[in-house]
Amino acid sequence: MNKEINSFIIRNLNLSYLKYLIPFLISVIFSGCIFPPDLSQCTRFEIKYHPSAYVHFIRVSNPSNLLSKEENDFIKSLDYYILTDRERIKEFASTVNKGKFNGFMFGNISYLTPVYFDGFRNDKHIISFFVFEDKICIKDRRLFKYPKDLLKRNLEKLEPIELKHIKLRVACDRNLEGLFIAGPLYRLKIISYPDPNKWCDVILRDRSNTTFVSEEKMLDYFYCPSAGEGKCHYAMNPNCKPDSPGDMVLLFETEAGWNQHGGPELFTFDNHDPKGGCVLLNDGTVKFIRTKEELNNLRWK
Repeated sequence: MNKEINSFIIRNLNLSYLKYLIPFLISVIFSGCIFPPDLSQCTRFEIKYHPSAYVHFIRVSNPSNLLSKEENDFIKSLDYYILTDRERIKEFASTVNKGKFNGFMFGNISYLTPVYFDGFRNDKHIISFFVFEDKICIKDRRLFKYPKDLLKRNLEKLEPIELKHIKLRVACDRNLEGLFIAGPLYRLKIISYPDPNKWCDVILRDRSNTTFVSEEKMLDYFYCPSAGEGKCHYAMNPNCKPDSPGDMVLLFETEAGWNQHGGPELFTFDNHDPKGGCVLLNDGTVKFIRTKEELNNLRWK
């Protein structure tokens, strides 16, 4: 018997698990089922996000400040959707085929946020499985493990194309939130913000001197993933102080630069599709601004 299976059994032998183990072992012994699931015959995937598409894609504090009603409805519609693109299915099947047998899954999975798949060839159901983290679990609870981020990257390729720009906007929101909780901008712990002429340098230096995050990772927070090249896509409003009203603009999107500071004249609508830009208010709220009217209605002084 395969050494990996023997090792797993020895580590996990428990009488309460025998009712699961016996069928599994019979399956393994007589069919050699230590190979990843074969999806090459699938022509359709029915995909379900658990507990919801919102949990998977929109992990921000206040989605209503970031998404339009139409975008909200679109995300909700993705809780369950059908994929029939043969090329994308074929590529995902090739990725799944690279998995390594990783034992069996026992116990409650309610704490996970899996993506459930039902695979079909035309109208015939072929296979059921779910994906979580860097693993795939098939119906009989066999687990297959994959290199870090491989499944994540390939799951993204199965997503509706319309989702891409929304996810980039969400990532921009998270970057601004990440800058806000950095020591020099966290107003609950400071009495003044950094010098606007040096605000990027101050935040980067502060983070480099702590174990909070590496300098390389911290640089990612200055970058809007929807904007293309550039070291930093945000500017500081020099009029904003820690004791300023919570709805005053603190940081906002601009064209690429470093240590930029100023007012709405620096704001850009061109970093996103559809056009618009994110602003971080003094209370930590992030909003997506779509029009010049919305921009001018913000508190800048």
